[in-house]
Amino acid sequence: MGMFQMDDIYKWLVRMYAYEYPDNPLNQLNINIAKIRKGGKSLERAVLELALQSGLKLSELEHLEEKGKTRGKAISAFLRGKKLLLKEDDREIREIVERVGRDKRLRPSTRKATREKAATQQWNWMFLGRIFLHGLSFSVVMSGLVFLWAFLLVLLVAVGSFIGLLIGFVILLFILGGLNSFLLDRIWSISTETGWKNLLGHGFVLSIALIAAHIPGIFVSLIAPGLATMVVLFIINAFIDGLIAKNVVRLFEHRYKFTDSV
Repeated sequence: MGMFQMDDIYKWLVRMYAYEYPDNPLNQLNINIAKIRKGGKSLERAVLELALQSGLKLSELEHLEEKGKTRGKAISAFLRGKKLLLKEDDREIREIVERVGRDKRLRPSTRKATREKAATQQWNWMFLGRIFLHGLSFSVVMSGLVFLWAFLLVLLVAVGSFIGLLIGFVILLFILGGLNSFLLDRIWSISTETGWKNLLGHGFVLSIALIAAHIPGIFVSLIAPGLATMVVLFIINAFIDGLIAKNVVRLFEHRYKFTDSV
């Protein structure tokens, strides 16, 4: 993409977020922009960096880098004289969100629509990749933590009997909620409420959802046991776990809204 102004870049981001976060795309976009701005960066720089992280290609920026500029200096040169004029409450931005909500299939009737559709398809592949990464990371890390938790559970039961058992399961829920909150922040840049009640509820909802989702796989492994079944279920479960773990955040997401711009 060449000769893009800041308003064009912002609209591209809004469209991408409208696909990935249909419930509240502008809120999530604001959260991610705010995270980048914590380092004292300007609004325009934060929007541009987030767009580049999301897969946007700018030929003008690439030309600057080809001339020997570092990425940081190229971004500074690209932003010189550019201002973001659009705000999230502007009619044009709201129309983008509403249009994506009505029909996610962008019709390639014009060159612009074709470009937008290609960008959306690229984003969808990125989305699936992150879903798989989330599910895989959750399963691998949780497998290690379960061994430590089991050892702790034995000690708690030995000391406190039934009370120790209850405490052990409460700790497990905190581990589930805390781990998923960490992965949501690292993989999706989604902030969640981290109070003890939210972590406990997060872990409880997530555990129920994961148990229910894995029941069909248990029956399949019993009907057709074998290495091939294990491998297929492992891959499928990584996507299922990632999708569930990512969507549980809707109940515990931290809400944020800019007060100055965007």
